[in-house]
Amino acid sequence: MDSGSDITAGRADEQALKLSMRHVLLSQDALGLVTWMWDIASNRTRWFGDLSPLVGLSPGSFSAGFREYLPFVHPDDQAMARNTMIECMKGIRPTYQQLERVVWRDGSIHWLETYGMAEFDERSGRALVMMGVVKDVTARKKTEEALAASEAELRRLNSTLEQRVAERTTELHAANAHLTESLASLNRARHDLVQSEKLASLGSLVAGISHEMNTPVGNALLVASTVREKALEFAQQVKIKVTRSALDQFFSETIEGMSVLLANLDRTVDLIRNFKQLASDQTSDQRRTFRLAAVIGEAMSAIGPTLKTRPITVHIDVPDDIEMDSYPGPLSRIVINLVNNSIIHGFEGRERGSIELSAHLRGPDAVEIVYADDGVGMNAEVVRHIFDPFFTTKLGKGGSGLGMHITYNLTTTVLGGRIQVSSKLKEGARFELLLPRVAGAALNGAD
Repeated sequence: MDSGSDITAGRADEQALKLSMRHVLLSQDALGLVTWMWDIASNRTRWFGDLSPLVGLSPGSFSAGFREYLPFVHPDDQAMARNTMIECMKGIRPTYQQLERVVWRDGSIHWLETYGMAEFDERSGRALVMMGVVKDVTARKKTEEALAASEAELRRLNSTLEQRVAERTTELHAANAHLTESLASLNRARHDLVQSEKLASLGSLVAGISHEMNTPVGNALLVASTVREKALEFAQQVKIKVTRSALDQFFSETIEGMSVLLANLDRTVDLIRNFKQLASDQTSDQRRTFRLAAVIGEAMSAIGPTLKTRPITVHIDVPDDIEMDSYPGPLSRIVINLVNNSIIHGFEGRERGSIELSAHLRGPDAVEIVYADDGVGMNAEVVRHIFDPFFTTKLGKGGSGLGMHITYNLTTTVLGGRIQVSSKLKEGARFELLLPRVAGAALNGAD
């Protein structure tokens, strides 16, 4: 009865051992491990797992021992592998762990990581068994080599980075200096062109005033000459005989002539006064209180001779009671620039045209000025860039590309307002200016 129980227990232990071995082998396969055990006395090696794929052979074709494995090891690593086994067998080192290169038949090199230890006889001290583990770590070594190469390249780049940064900094400083010089030159050229535009505007003003003064001065000269001739004739009559009726006629004609002369001289004085005020506004940009209708009227008078050479009708609707505390010079230049833009661009190729200029209050603190013409209009591209500096559709034909840019800057910076344009081809152009009545005041609530 007891012997039967012992047999049953032995079979159970054997079954448990087999299951344990299967579990170990399964774990080995999952981890890519191959284990081995070498009985030194019998020179028999037992493999747990297949070493064949690790040395470049077909599965199951390698089952020999260390001596047969050694030729697969790289020639430079064979001495290390041999000496490690000997030292471990002699007890010089109880265990070992090292990397060995193996050369496959196709010439490719693979890396194996090996672990090993020896079991010794307690009495004699001789090694009885050696056992170990082999693992293919080629992928890991390639990753390490790639990482090492990257680190080496990074160190190389870092070693030259400071020099490259210094060189780049020098280049950027040089480029910045060049850009600064170019920007300064551009600003000087822009300033010169703006001054030229102002002088051109003043020239138009002088021409306009001169034309307007021709009529009253000419009339005054004609009347003065006529009165002088009448006086000379009367002086001759006095030497002979003067009747009462002749004396009355002379006084009547003289008084009438003097009245006409004074009227024309008054007109001349008004024109000169307006010219002085407008010229002062144009050149000095002084701030003062003014009536909007008067400033717009002076500006239109200045450009009047140019308008009279073309069949262009102008309708102005500006209430006389709108007063502003601002800069009349820039405002008059804006009006002149808008009219010039219509003449040069809007009415190009047109026999006639019309301009409408109106203004009205927008709340107590803002004024809206609307300027419109019925010219050829603009496409979307021109509308988008009309206020850009040096943008002109008359490049090479006398256009500076600054007229509307100056208009925009005067509106937004000097007068502190806003300007917008709307236009379509063949539908004219419309400019809307929203200005504070007092320069520098905010436009809040005026929209």
